[in-house]
Amino acid sequence: MALMPDESGGWLLYETPCEIIEAREVGDVAHALAAVEKVVEEQGLHAVGFIAYEAAKAFDPAFQVHDTTGSSLPLLWFGLFRQSDIRHLDSSALTPVSAGAGTSAWTPSIRQDEYLGNISKIRDYLEQGETYQVNYTYRLRADFTEDPINFFLSAYAFQPSVFSMLVNTRHWSVLSFSPELFFHLNGSHLTMRPMKGTRPRRLASAEDEALRMDLATSEKDRAENVMIVDMVRNDLGRIARVGSVEATRLFDIESYPTVFQMTSTVEAEVDSSVTEIFQSLFPCASITGAPKINTMRIIRELEPD
Repeated sequence: MALMPDESGGWLLYETPCEIIEAREVGDVAHALAAVEKVVEEQGLHAVGFIAYEAAKAFDPAFQVHDTTGSSLPLLWFGLFRQSDIRHLDSSALTPVSAGAGTSAWTPSIRQDEYLGNISKIRDYLEQGETYQVNYTYRLRADFTEDPINFFLSAYAFQPSVFSMLVNTRHWSVLSFSPELFFHLNGSHLTMRPMKGTRPRRLASAEDEALRMDLATSEKDRAENVMIVDMVRNDLGRIARVGSVEATRLFDIESYPTVFQMTSTVEAEVDSSVTEIFQSLFPCASITGAPKINTMRIIRELEPD
């Protein structure tokens, strides 16, 4: 099943899928994605699922990612749902209860000295001109026995986002709370809204506004944001109609319960299939840094998994 917020403030609940399409080998990803697209177009089904970061190599062999051979998590997974499989629920229909009881303390996947050492290496790569920006991350892990749906509802109540989603299968659950739009395709019109630049929120209104203004006027954050905008424009230029790529908004500040985020909006007209769009855009530049190929190599080197 899958669960996501709808525009009315309630929920869309996708119950038992009529079909599941997944890919576990890099060579199967593009074919599986094309199969999903074909079924949606020809049968009017709804597709809900994900494509893993490690699937990037399916779209460009130059992308370096970790080998996921033997992983229980597919590189691509989509459930296909008939309209009758989808229920619209009122916001009060799903209420979280006492979340966190079944989750141990979250612990980082690397030691602090490893983290600081990797930051130092990134600075060296920046000075050497190997990269301009690296989106370096590490995992947090915890023992988990709680109900995934309850955990998702509790976390969503704390930090709601229109792009939140839960995918729950017999074997694993994926919970996403991202506020960032990768791309939205409406007919031939494609919109991307990359996100770079963050400040925490504060309870005191004066301090809160000062942090918002600090982000809005930050040269550093604007520089990072425009690097990603330029990469998005470049990626879109490979598939967009000539002359249609446009950065329609720059450096907007979006407010969320705990953070301010800087976003920009890039739009274009395309005549490509969804599979072709992924081949040009995936993974999004805001997930990697810039330039994409070299920076993904650095991420592959520094991140353990």
